[in-house]
Amino acid sequence: MKKNLLIIALLPILFFGMASHAMEKEFEQIEAPEPKEAPRGIGRIKLVNRSNWKLQVNYIQANKKLSRTIVGDGELLLGPIKDISEVSIQSYGQIWGAVVQVYPVDLKEIKERSKEDVTVEIKATLTAWTFTPQWLGVHPKAELPQTEDPWDAFLAVRSRRNAGQWVAPRHVLGLPENVSKDEVIKAFKDLSLKWHPDKHKGNEELATAIQQIIADAKATLIAYHDTLADIEKTEQKLNELKQLFEQKENVLHKGKVGKSAIEEDIKKIETNIAEAKKITSWYEWLKDSTVTIVSGGKKFEKWNSPALEESFKQTQKGMEGSKELADNMISYLKNL
Repeated sequence: MKKNLLIIALLPILFFGMASHAMEKEFEQIEAPEPKEAPRGIGRIKLVNRSNWKLQVNYIQANKKLSRTIVGDGELLLGPIKDISEVSIQSYGQIWGAVVQVYPVDLKEIKERSKEDVTVEIKATLTAWTFTPQWLGVHPKAELPQTEDPWDAFLAVRSRRNAGQWVAPRHVLGLPENVSKDEVIKAFKDLSLKWHPDKHKGNEELATAIQQIIADAKATLIAYHDTLADIEKTEQKLNELKQLFEQKENVLHKGKVGKSAIEEDIKKIETNIAEAKKITSWYEWLKDSTVTIVSGGKKFEKWNSPALEESFKQTQKGMEGSKELADNMISYLKNL
């Protein structure tokens, strides 16, 4: 079943004397079970809350006014689309009740896809008294390319390729910057399921090629996140070593390892961490770890999976060595 993605960015604004907006309609709060699978040709609206705030969703289905809540990073399924006549989103809770604005979801484009599932992604940062939505439009998820080029399956890749921009793994998975490891895994699972060759009879070879691109993107991003986690753990060990060094500095003359030797080890670990952070920076990815791909009659640069994964692997080994060095020094200082 085809799926589409509607992205709503909720941008923060300041509230100075803004008139409160009470809800014009009374909605019944319910916790109805969500359908897990719809019959073919029956589309639903899947709301994905990417904000850290609990939101209230008001909607009219089959002429009945209903209201449900969706927690931060939660999902909510509404439908069928053909039965939905109104959907609106607002912040949730009594604190915001006096100043809340109700923002309607434009159903026009969604209704045009009433036979397909449509995902509505909500992004909100509520830092002041209220927020205002900016509609970015409907963006189809990967659909079967009309060509035999697997890169054509990815909307963000096509857009960046045509603009002469380089392609990162997150563009394949349809993810923004600074996503979590869990988000990478979820996006990979969703796209892998969508592009499973069994779902594309007669186009198994193309679907398999698309799956390979998705797998490469996921492997690189997972290696990247694992490396970041190792860097963070090493920094924690370094901070522990520094604190203990300050506490024991006056008694170092009693031990076999002198002050200068420990200072040298601390400097070595700091240098290793700085190099690791450099390797995991996006600038380094672009400068040293890209390959040229010809797609759609155009050349573009993409991430170099083997080079990056090997670089991350070596960086993780370096962090393991630094953590071991820090642990040895910590153990030594504790025993003084």
